[in-house]
Amino acid sequence: MKKGFTLIEILIVLAILSLVFSVVVPFSYSLYTYYTETHEIEKVALTLSSLRREAFLYNRENIVYEKNGILYLNDNPLSMNFKFKMDKPIIFFKNGTSSGGIISVFTGKNLYKIEVNSPFGEIHYEKS
Repeated sequence: MKKGFTLIEILIVLAILSLVFSVVVPFSYSLYTYYTETHEIEKVALTLSSLRREAFLYNRENIVYEKNGILYLNDNPLSMNFKFKMDKPIIFFKNGTSSGGIISVFTGKNLYKIEVNSPFGEIHYEKS
């Protein structure tokens, strides 16, 4: 008697594997894109937090505003990979407080909102 697999057995295993991969790969890709987007949003939130800290430490106001989808800090563009939208500028005052505001971040498929609370400048973000 010969040992080995028949062609039918190999085809059944390949069909099962392709079925598993057809489910797992799209799910894994969506998790990966969500992770990379939230990682970049965290970078934006950390940048805002450092601007608040620098305003207090160096006794200077930092003004963040949006123009044509680009985020600016004191008339200098911040290099970010997303499109932004703001209703009003956010000012980080010399005493460590903030005017507060909301920054909408468009990542392509998703919309995130970064909220800077007034007066102490707490920063929160969420997917909309």
